[in-house]
Amino acid sequence: MPTLEAGRTTSTPRPRRPPSGGADRRHRLTHRLVPELSASARARTPFDSFRAAYDQAAATATATRIKVGGAHDPSGGTVSVPVTVRTRIFGTIRGQVKLPFSGSGDTARVDWRPNLTFPGVDRGEALQRATQLPTRATLLARDRQVLAKGDDRATDLPGIAPDIVGELGPIPPDQALQLRGLGYPDDARVGISGLERALQTQLAGRPGGTLSVGARILGRSVARAAPPVVTTIDPKLERSAVNNLGGLNGGVAVIRPATGDVLALAGLAYSATGPPGSTFKLVTTTAALEAHKIRLSDTFPVESAALLSGVRLSNANGESCGGTFVEAFAESCNSVFAPLGVKVGKQKLVQVAERYGFNEQPAIPGAAVSEMPQPSDIGDDLDLGSTAIGQGKVLASPLEMVSIAATIGNHGLRVKPHLLLGEGVQRARVTTPQVAATLRKLMIGVVKFGTGTAAGRERADRRRRRSPTTSWRRRWGSN
Repeated sequence: MPTLEAGRTTSTPRPRRPPSGGADRRHRLTHRLVPELSASARARTPFDSFRAAYDQAAATATATRIKVGGAHDPSGGTVSVPVTVRTRIFGTIRGQVKLPFSGSGDTARVDWRPNLTFPGVDRGEALQRATQLPTRATLLARDRQVLAKGDDRATDLPGIAPDIVGELGPIPPDQALQLRGLGYPDDARVGISGLERALQTQLAGRPGGTLSVGARILGRSVARAAPPVVTTIDPKLERSAVNNLGGLNGGVAVIRPATGDVLALAGLAYSATGPPGSTFKLVTTTAALEAHKIRLSDTFPVESAALLSGVRLSNANGESCGGTFVEAFAESCNSVFAPLGVKVGKQKLVQVAERYGFNEQPAIPGAAVSEMPQPSDIGDDLDLGSTAIGQGKVLASPLEMVSIAATIGNHGLRVKPHLLLGEGVQRARVTTPQVAATLRKLMIGVVKFGTGTAAGRERADRRRRRSPTTSWRRRWGSN
C-alpha cells in the first residue's frame, strides 16, 4: 500500500504526519491524501466535501494541534494509526484512526469515510459536542464606570453607552466556522457592532462543555468567565464626541498620540470610510517634504482652480487662494495641492499613505480598511491630482485620519490605536521628526488663521484642561 509520506512508496501504510494546527496546514494535508484514496472513495466524496469534513471535525473539537504516530501493521483490511489532538477547551485527546484499505502492495488505497477525520470515531459514528458560553464579562470605561454588564448589558452611563457599546446578535455566517473552532455554540449571541464586536474575544470568556461520540465522552471542560474588560474610553470625552457629532452622517475619533489609547468614538468613527478630502493633504505634504518638492517659502498665484489633463479642478466653493505654501496649506487650496501631487508622483504618494496605515487591516476588529489606490490604478494627472486632495478612489475612516494627525504630533512615530487599557504599544517610524515638526507648524496655521479657526478655539480650551489628545471630526461630503 502506498505510504502517505512524501515521495515514498512502501508495502506498509504509513500516513504522512500532518503539520501542526491551522486551516492552511490541514488543507495541505488533505491535498496530499487525495492520491491515496480509492476510486470509490473519490467517487463518493468530492474534494471540497473531503476537505470540509476535516475542517468541521477540527472546529467541532476546537483542535489546535494534531500529532500522528507511526502506523501499526495491517490487520483485517485496516491500518491503525495513533493520533493525538490538542484542543482549546477539551484538553488533549488520544485515540486510533483505523484506515480501511482495498488492494495490496503498491495498488492499495484508503477506502476513506467521514469518521476518519478524528481519532476514536468508528464507521457510522459522528463527532458531537455540546458547549455553552459563560456569562459575558463586564465592559468598563477607563475610569471603571460600567459601560455594559450582565446578560442584559446594563450600564452606569446611559447617556453614552448606546453610542459606543454596540449590540449582540447571532453569529454572522462568515464567522461561523471560526467561532465554532473556538468552542462557541452555534446559537451563541456575539458582538456584532461597537465595543461588543471589537472586544468579543476578551468579553466572551472560555466556552465549556463535552466532546463525544455516541455515549462516549472524549473530553469535557467547564466554562470560565473572563475578568472585567477595561477599555480606553473616557466617558467625558465620549459624551463630548457624541454631542459634537450631533447625529450627522460622519464620525468622531479621539486618541492619545503617545499611547494610541482610543479615548472616544462616535458615529461612523471606525466602521465606515469615505473620501477624506482636504484632511488627506497631510499625506501629500509629508510626501512633498520628504521628496524636497516644496519649501514653506514657496509662493503660488492666487487662483480658483488648477488645470490638469485639460480639466479645471476647482477650490472648495470656487474660492481663490494662493500665496506662500504656509498660507495655501492653511486655506486648503486644491489649486496648489493637486499640481503638487503630480510633482510628487504616484509611487511616492502611495508609499507614504501606506506608511500612515492605508491598505492595512486595522488592529481593531470591525474597523474598516482605509483604501489608497495602487500606482497602477491611478490614471492621468487629473486622477493623481484628485487623489492628492483626498478625492478619487481614496477612502478613509475618521480613526485613520486622527491616527495620521497623532503620528505627526508624536514626532513622526505611529502608534496603532487600540481599545484595551494598558495594551502594549506598537510604534513604527512614518516620517522624520523634522518633517513632523514642519507639519505641526502648518497644522497650527490652519487653526490660527485658516479653515480651522473654530478648532483653534477648542484647542485652546483643551490646553487649559491640559489634556494631551488628538481628535478628528469628519462629516462625509465636506472638503
